[in-house]
Amino acid sequence: ELGGRYNNFNKYGDVFTFSFNPSYNINKKIRVFANISSGFKAPSLYQVYSEYRHQPATEELKPEKSMSFEAGVQYAKENVNLRAVYFSRNITDNIVFYSQNVPPYSSYYINADKQKDKGLELEARVNFGKVELNANYTNLDGYIETTNAGKDTSFFNLYRRPRQAINLGLGIQLMKNWYLSTNVQSISKRYEPGVTPIEMPSYYTWNLYSQYSIGKLAKIFVDLKNITDEKYFEVRGYNSRRFNVMAG
Repeated sequence: ELGGRYNNFNKYGDVFTFSFNPSYNINKKIRVFANISSGFKAPSLYQVYSEYRHQPATEELKPEKSMSFEAGVQYAKENVNLRAVYFSRNITDNIVFYSQNVPPYSSYYINADKQKDKGLELEARVNFGKVELNANYTNLDGYIETTNAGKDTSFFNLYRRPRQAINLGLGIQLMKNWYLSTNVQSISKRYEPGVTPIEMPSYYTWNLYSQYSIGKLAKIFVDLKNITDEKYFEVRGYNSRRFNVMAG
């Protein structure tokens, strides 16, 4: 599959993006695939027309442009589905807000930084009829390249996003009318943005759900969340739910 798109705007000119998606079936169970694509993010109306627009005014903001690549392999048959994907994305002309720390203390939007992200995703689903297993793992890394005090520097900037995330799920049909499932999520440490980024500790949660059908018209259920009463923060300063139960 191959596609393209052309955009024109009198403020930032011409932008062409494309997408190329080849795949190849090695046999009935194994497939390899890839994706190469470009994209762009236009400056907002505020960034273009406000008093903080690019200075000097004769120089217009450029759109942020990205080039993405991913490749992977998939194994699938009736009761098994395995998938592994590697991805990479580079962004140029990042739009940032610049403030001078000396007179006249001008502040405006500019195209300055470069963003580079990469990662690996693994997924698995196995169905044994009355038992189904699901698992996925994500490894993420990303950093921004910028100039600080006349020197080039780079640092990890995917704030609130864990470098590693794991999800494990198990579902069991215990009886014809009785179903039970449980899942565990593990999130590695993250960083909260700030003048000095603040490290957020890793955490995990464990949930349990069960339901029992009474004929075809009714069922009873119980849903247990965060069974271990883990105390964690997805966003610093905002509490998350501790152990809680819903039944009905």
